[in-house]
Amino acid sequence: INFSNGRITVPNNSSVNLGEDITISFYIKPTSISAGRQNPLHKSYRAEFSFTQEPNNNLSHYFTPTGSNYRGYQIGRNHIKENQWNHILLVRDFTNKRLKYFLNGVLMTDSSLHSSYVSAERSSDSINIGNGYAGRYRGAIDEVKIYNRAVF
Repeated sequence: INFSNGRITVPNNSSVNLGEDITISFYIKPTSISAGRQNPLHKSYRAEFSFTQEPNNNLSHYFTPTGSNYRGYQIGRNHIKENQWNHILLVRDFTNKRLKYFLNGVLMTDSSLHSSYVSAERSSDSINIGNGYAGRYRGAIDEVKIYNRAVF
């Protein structure tokens, strides 16, 4: 899907309230990283999740643990390649207190979640593919998969 002029919106309902364990997988092919911050995938910056492509070739993931302030994590510092497909995989496992990021099949981060983190805040926001709080995505996105469990 090419997102030069739009986005796909999945309206909020009980099946997209993703505050517990989740696995998110998608491919991005950025065409203009230097154009500024962009959201390939976004539900809520201050709740379940938001992915932000940074102008320095980083990809950030944000979420807010219940009863806490939002948290930001870097995925693949300076590793996102312009005009190439990049596979992103996030596993947020509150049950085992782990947060894992994979880039192109390589484990980039395996972090411990604080013991008080039992879930993420939930929002009434829709899931947006190709747009979000930081702006529209410049590039292509493919094979977006969101699971309501820690798959890997």
